[in-house]
Amino acid sequence: LTAIRGGAHVALWPSRGVPSGGAVGPAPHLVGLRAAALGRLTDPQALVIAGVGALVERMPAEAAEPLMLCRGGQVDGELVELLTTMGYERVQQVEERGEVAVRGGIVDCYPTTADQPVRIDMFGDDVDDIRVFSPFTQVTIGKIAEIAIWPAAEPAGELAEGVAGQSQQAA
Repeated sequence: LTAIRGGAHVALWPSRGVPSGGAVGPAPHLVGLRAAALGRLTDPQALVIAGVGALVERMPAEAAEPLMLCRGGQVDGELVELLTTMGYERVQQVEERGEVAVRGGIVDCYPTTADQPVRIDMFGDDVDDIRVFSPFTQVTIGKIAEIAIWPAAEPAGELAEGVAGQSQQAA
């Protein structure tokens, strides 16, 4: 479907993989995919793919917004602090989705919906450069102009019933 309609108009709504309200939350990449799918619902051209299991699960009461970073842009606040409030785990070296590391003015982040992590060069609040790098070798692969960073953890607030849960309550 992404080849036919374009990746910007197709999203996957995966199952959380764990029960709601349990001691363990869903994996960061699943949280990111779910947040991105909710974000795409405002697009009238969007097509969201979901299995029955995913539809009956609870979902965030509000759609999350991605943190948009672009080369030459500014960050409103401390970037690492923003990412940790979005559920990113601070580590020494970024290797998996949902992790962030900082060394001076360089912030490494592995966005939950990205195929590769990004290295963000900061100068104060300004984004100097954004580069994609290999999580294995830590070597730069290429430069990108912008990145959308979706949350790595579900909000702690209220969860709404899934689509099937809402229809069962109405019956």
